[in-house]
Amino acid sequence: MHRRPSASRRNLIAGVELPDTTPTGLTYGGGDSTAALDRAADLIGFDDVRAEEADRRSRDDLTAVGIGFASYVSVVDASGEQGCVEVADDGTVAVRCGTFPHGRAHRTTIATVAAGVLGVAASTIDDADGD
Repeated sequence: MHRRPSASRRNLIAGVELPDTTPTGLTYGGGDSTAALDRAADLIGFDDVRAEEADRRSRDDLTAVGIGFASYVSVVDASGEQGCVEVADDGTVAVRCGTFPHGRAHRTTIATVAAGVLGVAASTIDDADGD
C-alpha cells in the first residue's frame, strides 16, 4: 500500500489539535482536515492510482497517470453562510446560496448534492449564485 506523503499534510490541522489559534489571532474551532483528506483519498482510490502510476513507470509506459488534492479554509463570521432550498409545485427545486462558482463547478456540485439529498433529478435543480 502506498501511503500518502507527510509533506502534503504539513499545513493541515488534525482534529485533536483543535481549537488552534494562528499567529495572526484567528482560531480554527472544529473539523479534522487530516481525516477529511484520508476519507477523500479512500473514496477516489488514491492508493490504487499511485500503484498504477508506479506500475506504468516500471514498464516505461509513457501514458501519464496522476492525482492531486487541494483544500482551503473558509472564514465564517457569526452570521454564517446563508442557504435556502425551495421546492415548487411542479417539482422544480430552487437552491440559493451565497457562493460564487469562479469556474470551479459549484453549480454542478450544488445541483448534484441537492438532487441526491432530495431524491430528484439534477436537471430539476435551479441555482442562484451569490443570492
